[in-house]
Amino acid sequence: MRPRPNSLVVAALALIVATSCGPTSPSIDTSASGNAASASPALADGEIDEETLAAIRIRTEYGLRSDLAWIQLVAKDPTATTEFGAPLLPAETAELFARGERAHAIIPIIQGYLDEHPDVFGGLWIDQARGGIVTVSFTDDLDPHREVLLALLDGRGVVAVVPARFSEAEMRRLQDRVAADDDWFAKIPAQFQSVGYNVMTGKLEIGISSANPNAAALIVEHFDLPEDGVLVTSDGTGEALLPSGTVKGTVVLPNGKPPGKGANAWLVEMLGGDPGSCGGGDVGYGVTEDGHFEIPCTVGRRTISIKAPGANDGDWIVIGQADVVVAANRDVRVRIEVQPLAP
Repeated sequence: MRPRPNSLVVAALALIVATSCGPTSPSIDTSASGNAASASPALADGEIDEETLAAIRIRTEYGLRSDLAWIQLVAKDPTATTEFGAPLLPAETAELFARGERAHAIIPIIQGYLDEHPDVFGGLWIDQARGGIVTVSFTDDLDPHREVLLALLDGRGVVAVVPARFSEAEMRRLQDRVAADDDWFAKIPAQFQSVGYNVMTGKLEIGISSANPNAAALIVEHFDLPEDGVLVTSDGTGEALLPSGTVKGTVVLPNGKPPGKGANAWLVEMLGGDPGSCGGGDVGYGVTEDGHFEIPCTVGRRTISIKAPGANDGDWIVIGQADVVVAANRDVRVRIEVQPLAP
């Protein structure tokens, strides 16, 4: 039996940060996720660094103040902490924790009612962008559900009731059907990577690796999915379908000798090149004291770089690189001369 893709995701997407809804028709999204560039015109001038962009995104998702002046002020505050991925003041952090406590105090009450209406229940989540309000969706008349829930809570909390296009039970069945037939994706061709129901957007979200611009339409047709209930996200390259080989490298100093103990801190990475990649996920590849490394790469022309840590924490400097052509199921050997950084 062929192993399933490591990135298969079929877990429920519930109780997560609220984000904006995607397109209402099946599509291939090849853009980077979480783009907060529109939050500030300064981005066009290259004035916002990645950490600030991340802070804008995170603060927007949590419904916190996210203007640039405030973010810069908080970043300099010695009392700020980063439990939520960006610098937040103690009062902001306390508010987010309080939201969780308020929500979890009433969710069991709400869940009991939802369990009695599986055919019309669309989803339950905490809408952080609206201040951490517990939100539920239904496919039929909302007012009766709203009245019952308010009576059940009896002043112990707030719940928002919104419309749903599909029931969660229906979408979970579709999710399971897609996950069970992941072998079919190779016919598009595509590499199936993930599937999950996003309760907030009401969409079945399918992740693939494919260069086929018609992949989304083919998926909808094959699985007989509702066109307004599917979002297909692709890398647009199909690199996961590419066969791979192994680059076996020898790293030497300008005098031709092995680098010694200093190589223990060096990294092996790929820069640019054809569609595809080297390495595997979050696994890091380094250089041994005798100057050797092995790194798996998808086929194609690759530029292998040796990087050393810079003077500032998090900085990495290229000290040597070489081009190689990787063939399927073959080893390719490369020799890279490096110029170590001055002590």
